Parts: sequence; structure tokens; C-alpha cells
Amino acid sequence: MLIQEIFTPGHEYPPSSLQKLEDGPDVGDLIGSGSFAKVYEDKTNQYNVIKIGRVENEDPKKDGYLAFLNNIKRLKIITFPRVDTIEIFKNVDEGYIPYIFKVRMEKLIPGTELSSSEIISLFERFLGKNSPAEELEIHQETDIINKIEIFLGYLKRYMFTDGFADELKQIPDRNLRLAVRSMKKTMKEFKLDLHGYNVMFRRTPYGVQPVFTDPFAWLK
Repeated sequence: MLIQEIFTPGHEYPPSSLQKLEDGPDVGDLIGSGSFAKVYEDKTNQYNVIKIGRVENEDPKKDGYLAFLNNIKRLKIITFPRVDTIEIFKNVDEGYIPYIFKVRMEKLIPGTELSSSEIISLFERFLGKNSPAEELEIHQETDIINKIEIFLGYLKRYMFTDGFADELKQIPDRNLRLAVRSMKKTMKEFKLDLHGYNVMFRRTPYGVQPVFTDPFAWLK
């Protein structure tokens, strides 16, 4: 199923259960989990993962994560993940969760696997932050996730500032500017949930690339 199809008016979702999806022949070992989803190895493609979880909203079209996926599929910004397919199912298990999902997407690197020098490079390459005070702030922080939170703090400042257009020009990386602009626009409808555990990374010949994987929660 192409991701846009889940937003087609009148679309009907086939029945299934979390257990059935997790026991699928293409689903490999569990590699991570959060409040609403689990991530597994993809047995059919070593460069992909399979994410299986619960739709937070009773209407899948109003779910923050699914809306984000639909948006990034259209935009094709490299600071968002590559998503191949998404499937939505009616949950046949009794309970309050009416819908569940299965997403096949690219395999990324968690922030906990980055080195301190790679974190520093995020500031230099993507934000252009070189002042001694800001460098000292990063070097003094020992926890990798907290260092990533400092990086994200600058992005949130751009998103919440009144002079957004002028502030945005300070970000030297074009793709990061596009991602921040897209997330700010989506913030009008959905609650921003951007933190150190829902941004991941790619290693490239030019250094690590931040990838925003799940920055939104529910409708405002």
C-alpha cells in the first residue's frame, strides 16, 4: 500500500492484531521500542526496519505520526526518513486501540551510537554554531542524548520565534531549513514532540546527517 492511500476518502482498513503483525514472516528481531510502537529487523531487506504500533487517534487521518509520514513522503527532504510503505489495520483485539500500523522504512543510527566529535560536527555543519560559550556547553555535557537535546533546542528556538523567516536564514544547511519549515507548519495542527530519542542519524562521507523520525504527537 502506498502511504498516500491511507488518506483516501472512504478507505477501509483490513482487520489484524499486533501479535499477528509481529509474527509476520518478514519481521525479524526486536531492535527498539517506545510508548506506541516497536521496531524490528526487516528479514527481506537489511537496510530497512519494520515499525509496528498503535495509532494514537481514533481516526488514523488525525494521528500525528501518520500525518507526518504522509507529509514527508510528498516532500522528499533528506533530513526526514525514507519510508517505503505503510499499512493500517483495524485492531481485532478487544481494547481501546481501534487501529494499528506497520511501516517499512530505512534503517537509521540511534544517537546513542554517535561519538562526541560527531555531535560537535552537527553544530558546525548544520547550525554554524562556533562561539566559545556554545562549544563549552557541548563539551561539558557528557551524555550523548543530552548533547542532541542541546542541538534540538536551537531548532525549537527557530520554530517558536516570532521572526521565524529571519531566524531560519541562520541555518546554513538547506535541507535542515526545509525540515524546520515543514515541522513549523505541521505544528499548527499537531503537538510538537521533538526530543533526543526521535531524531536518528545517517553516516555519510560528509559526516552524520540528522533525520527526524517521529516529531509529532496528537492533534492540538
